[in-house]
Formats: sequence, structure tokens, C-alpha cells
Amino acid sequence: MHTPFLTGDLADELQLVVAPFFVGDSRARRFVDDGRFPFDGERRATLADVRRIGDVVLLRYALSARFEG
Repeated sequence: MHTPFLTGDLADELQLVVAPFFVGDSRARRFVDDGRFPFDGERRATLADVRRIGDVVLLRYALSARFEG
């Protein structure tokens, strides 16, 4: 579900949570599938906010001019 929105440049914001554990199962679903994404090493998303929530970190990225932070 994430891949079509991100590859289509349709998302305004991306929220990622970094947790202190790893999923070591190759059968686990990945966040996105193969695709051509508008953000890469040369065109980077804008980090809008970083928030600690207990033992995880929430990262908010602005992906478009429509983002309202």
C-alpha cells in the first residue's frame, strides 16, 4: 500500500518510528516494494520533527509543499 503513494509522489508526510529491536525473519513484510521513488540520495525529504516516545523515536518528514508541520 505504501509503494504506490510514495512512488506516485502523492504523500505529503512520512512518519517513521525507530524501535530498539530487529525483525530477523526474511518472511516479514517490508515497508515498500520495488519502485522508483521521488526521494533518493540526491533529492532528500525534509526532516520536520524528531520526537522521543518512551524507548522509540518518531521521525516526521515533509514530502511535499502541502505538508503542514
